[in-house]
Amino acid sequence: MVEKHERVSLDYTILELIKNGVVKTQDIFKRLPKSSSVKIIERMNVMEKQGLLVPEKNQSWWKRNMNPSINLTEKGKIEINRKHI
Repeated sequence: MVEKHERVSLDYTILELIKNGVVKTQDIFKRLPKSSSVKIIERMNVMEKQGLLVPEKNQSWWKRNMNPSINLTEKGKIEINRKHI
């Protein structure tokens, strides 16, 4: 079991996808067909609690609950840039 504060390769893959413009949750699922959607949501929730991701609040109730947009925070941008170095 992965500790909540540890980064796994899936975390960096999700961060890279969001950095490159794939911000809808369903689009992330389509780009990662070998990973289960439950695992992706779990990792996104962990990263959201850590302050790396933030959901878009300016969406309708339907979009927020069915296919939310996710954005990187400054902390998330720093994390992904640090991984590249």
